[in-house]
Amino acid sequence: MRTPIVPGINDSDHDLMSLGNFITNETTITQMELLNYHNLGQHKYANLGRSYPLASITPLSKEAFMERAVWFSNAFPTLNVSYHV
Repeated sequence: MRTPIVPGINDSDHDLMSLGNFITNETTITQMELLNYHNLGQHKYANLGRSYPLASITPLSKEAFMERAVWFSNAFPTLNVSYHV
């Protein structure tokens, strides 16, 4: 499963704990890939004449993302967690 970590949307301890609990208790998923949110698609929305719904969100710094990813990995040791900044 691949999941972006979006600041203010799903990056809190509670959000990550809920996600991890759901995956480990309610699914057969054994691998999790965490992705740092980016806003690189914003120009595509502009080209289509659409507003970008996440325009006000600033991506996490590399350090902050790594902190969240390591926290998640430690909280759910039975999941094979990988992460990319």
